[in-house]
Parts: sequence; C-alpha cells; structure tokens
Amino acid sequence: MHDNLHPRQRWPTTLGWACYLACSWTWCIGMFLPVLLVRDFGPWGFVVFAVPNVVGAAAMGWVLSRGAADRIGAVHAFAVRMFSVVTVLFQAFFLVWLVGANRKDSAFSWTVIAALASVVVADFAWARGAIHRRMVLAACTLAVSLAVGIIVVSAPAPATAPAPRSLDVLALAPVCCFGFLLCPYLDTTFLHAAGAQARRERRASFTIGFTVLFAAMILLTLLYSGFFLVGTAIIRPAGGSLLRAALAAHLGVQLAFTIIVHPRGNTPGNPFGAAGFILVLAVIAAGIVAPGSLATPEFGETVYRCFMGFYGLVFPAYVWLCMIPTRDGHSGTDGRSGRRKLMTWTVAVAVAAPAFWMGFIERQTWWLVPGLAVVLLARLLVPRSGGGVPSKPSPACPPLSAATSPD
Repeated sequence: MHDNLHPRQRWPTTLGWACYLACSWTWCIGMFLPVLLVRDFGPWGFVVFAVPNVVGAAAMGWVLSRGAADRIGAVHAFAVRMFSVVTVLFQAFFLVWLVGANRKDSAFSWTVIAALASVVVADFAWARGAIHRRMVLAACTLAVSLAVGIIVVSAPAPATAPAPRSLDVLALAPVCCFGFLLCPYLDTTFLHAAGAQARRERRASFTIGFTVLFAAMILLTLLYSGFFLVGTAIIRPAGGSLLRAALAAHLGVQLAFTIIVHPRGNTPGNPFGAAGFILVLAVIAAGIVAPGSLATPEFGETVYRCFMGFYGLVFPAYVWLCMIPTRDGHSGTDGRSGRRKLMTWTVAVAVAAPAFWMGFIERQTWWLVPGLAVVLLARLLVPRSGGGVPSKPSPACPPLSAATSPD
C-alpha cells in the first residue's frame, strides 16, 4: 500500500486528532490516580505512572500499520467492547463518588455536573460532522483544562505531608509498564484515530497528542494533587472558591468527553449505542441523588482500585496472551489455538488476581511482583497453531503479524 491511497491530511486535522486522543485518554485514571500515587509513594509514584503512560500511548501510532486497527477491531471485537464498557462504567462510578463525597460542597458538585452536562448537550446538539465535532469539543476541553492549570499554578501552595519514602514504588513500576504499554491496543478511540490516518499523520497525531497535550494534562494532576484531601472525612478539593470551581470544571469536561466518545464512537465494536448512553447517564443521576456508602473515602477508593485491576491485569493480560501473534502468525481467539489462549488467559488472571488484590487493595505492593510474573510466564503456555490443528483466520481479518509491517 502507498500513502497516496489516503488523501493528504492537513495539519489542522492532525492537530484535531491529537486533541481528540489526548482528551479521550485523560479520564479518571489520569485525573486522579496520580493523586493517590503521590500520596502513597511521593514524586516517584507520579514518575512510574507518567512515563509508561505517555510512551505506551504514543507508541501505538508508530507500531500499527494502516489497516491493523480495523483488523484488531474485527478479530478482537469482544475485548474492545468490554474495554469501552468498563471504561464508561469507571467514569460513571468516579463521577458518583466525586459528587457524593462533596455533598457538603454543593457549589463544587454542581459545577462538576454542569460542566459535564454542557459537553454532553453540545455533542448532541451539533448534529453534523461527528469526528470534526469531537475534535472541536476536544480542543475546547483541553482549553478549559489548561486554563485550570494557570489557576492552580497561581494559587498558594497547599500544606502537604512530607513525601513518603518507600521502595514499594519499584514493585509498582513493572505493573504500570505492563498496563500502560498494552492497554492502548484495546481502546476504541485509539483504534479509530489510528485507522483513519495515513502513516505520517498518524505518527504525528499520536506523538503530539501524548508527549505534549496528554503529558500537560497529567502534569496538571500532579500540580493539583496537593489540593485534594484523601483519606479524611470526605474527599474534597482544598483552596479558595475559584480554585474549587476550576478543578470541578476540569474534572467535569474531561469525564464528559470520555463518556461521550466510548459508547458513541464511530469504531468497530460500538458497545452501547444511544440507548446504552442514556442508561449510563441515568445510573449517574441515580447515584448522585441517592445517598450511600460511595460518599465515604474508604469504600470509594476500594472500588476505584478494583477498577484499576482491569487496566493493570485483565486487559493487558489479554493483549499479552491473546492479541500479540505467536510465531506462526496466529492472533485472536478463533479455532482450537484461540480457545486454548482464552483458557490460558483465564487461568493466569485467576491465579494472579489474589496477588493483585494484596497489592492494589491491601496496599502490600510487593505482592504485585509475583502476580505479574504469573501473567508474563503464562506466555510460555500460549499454544501455537502449528502444534495442532491449524487455526485459520477469517479472510477479512488477516493475522495481526501484519500490524507491525511497513505501511
């Protein structure tokens, strides 16, 4: 294939894709996990989160060849759907937790809801040119968040506890690398952007989107982490009213964008559609209105960390064991080899899950090392179709060994 099969893309469109990518990846992991990691591990917690996150997301634009994104969406359609389903539910939970934990600060809660609703209404009201609409929304979302960054930098520095010094961060680093390097290949928004652009533009949009724009967003998380009080009576941002409103707007617009682009994306494996999107909003509304234990920081953080298990264990293990082609070129879960891959993935996740529970939930981080080792070594058990009945990929979905071939 040659690049002339794709019309040359103009730079504004490439930058639009970069904004789209940065916003679609700036959700409740990037907006809040660094807060927890800095609290638990100090600045090195942010480093082990940020570096593999930026590198892993940007690398996808360089690794995939033209057409590989469409093949992933077809061969691994169920896994892509589940990634989007879990991601949207994660956003819904985080929104309910955030608002519920700030019931006493009604201005903050209603600002979050108003910011989210504004983006959702704008997306529905703008009926034509779906992807260009999303690019404009992404640019506006980034503008809001960057303005918040200016307010955060200008605010008086909060009093914070001394940064903890713990070698446990060394046990967290391999899991962050494993999760953030592999999870992007199941993200429907990434597959959309990768499949819609020629090689040069794809690489430019992913590089700019993650090494510049997304990196700025998670740096903003580091800057405002000291303004969040985590582990006290409630979870609430400290500081003046302007700062609280700014952080609420940042959280609301970024959450809204993620909730919009995943269930209503124009990619293979659309998990929800309009009915599912309305259902998610109804669940969010019910959770915000109804009082419950989500308002307590302990229960809410436990659920948050359980969701993180999908991105640290379940999804990257699938990519590692089922998506990366074996030496005979087989990828996916079709045929006898595919079924054995699924079995290997299921057993590996089940065996590793208790160790990840101890590491994520019980905070005994060194348990993550044997847990990750189980998943990595399970690759040795992945069958090759040449050893049994050959697995024949569908003609429309060639093996993903072509995913790294030249464009």
